[in-house]
Amino acid sequence: MDTQPSSRDPNSMVTPPPPYSPPRQTGDYEMWGSMPSFTTANTMGCPTPAVQKTKRSTASISTASDSSSESRLKSSYVQTRLDGFKKREAELNQKMAVTKQKEGSKRHRIAELRNEQEQVKSLHAGEETAFENARKAFEEARTRLNSKECTLKRVQDELEDCTESIKEEEKSVAELQANQGRIEQEIRELQTVQDQAARQAEILDLKAFEISALVEHAQSNKAFLAKLSRIAQGTGTETMYKDLQSELWAKSTGASTTELKTLVATELLPKIDQKATLDKDAETPTEHGAHDRAGRKRKADLVFTVQSDKIDNSNSENDSEGELVRSFRGRRAQRLQQRAQKEKVDRAFKPSEKKAHGRPYWDPITDQLVWK
Repeated sequence: MDTQPSSRDPNSMVTPPPPYSPPRQTGDYEMWGSMPSFTTANTMGCPTPAVQKTKRSTASISTASDSSSESRLKSSYVQTRLDGFKKREAELNQKMAVTKQKEGSKRHRIAELRNEQEQVKSLHAGEETAFENARKAFEEARTRLNSKECTLKRVQDELEDCTESIKEEEKSVAELQANQGRIEQEIRELQTVQDQAARQAEILDLKAFEISALVEHAQSNKAFLAKLSRIAQGTGTETMYKDLQSELWAKSTGASTTELKTLVATELLPKIDQKATLDKDAETPTEHGAHDRAGRKRKADLVFTVQSDKIDNSNSENDSEGELVRSFRGRRAQRLQQRAQKEKVDRAFKPSEKKAHGRPYWDPITDQLVWK
């Protein structure tokens, strides 16, 4: 609202505004024109009460000549304000057009979005139905999965039980195989002992010509006859037994030096070398100990057998030929029984006890198995 006094009122004593100056910036000042600034507080063109009082006091002394000048200035000021109004109106109209255009675009966009919303709603309903079906299928699949998991766990436990049972059975089979190996080894050793006993019995079952040869040799060799007497009395030395064994071998085989050389070169030495090679490749320290014990056992058996045979042969030389054969067969059965007793005693001793007692031999005086 315009607070300035009307120029048509002749009684108004209002001080005319300052000369017009063009506005320095656009905006509200451009619309309203150049507003008079009476005081610092009159920034919007509205005079304060103090200013109005000053105007009245000043207007009381104004002259009538100033009225025409005031009218001209007032017309220029109003025209400027009107121009500002029109310019501002044009700007507002332009803004209104832009705003309406944007509103139309937004309304068109809203219509498009509503159509899209309807489509999305339809799609959402379909997806919701599909989701519900999938959820039901998932629950059913989860139930089947839990059932299959329980079945798998049960089968897995059965598999582990079978695996443990197989391991136990395999362990038992390995123990049985080891036991079979030991039994087979004992069978082979027993067969070897039996073969040796049979061979020794066969060798010691002297023929008539062998006995005659030994008798003739004893009659012609007084030293050999004395050895036989010492052996028969049980006072023979180891050398005497070896001499008797050599004579028995020589008289029973009758082999020449050439034949013995061929036997050693073609049969004994190659087999000795072959066995040494096999033992070197396959034996372990534990196996060496076992073989050494087996070797000592066989050596003790051989000494026992030879000494018993020497005693039997020395006792039988004084009998007649028929009586010698019969007594030899009886003594052979006795020797087999003694050998069985010796093997039983040998198995009863531990290796440490055997080592402590030494090597066994048969005492011809006490007629018992003793340990050195």
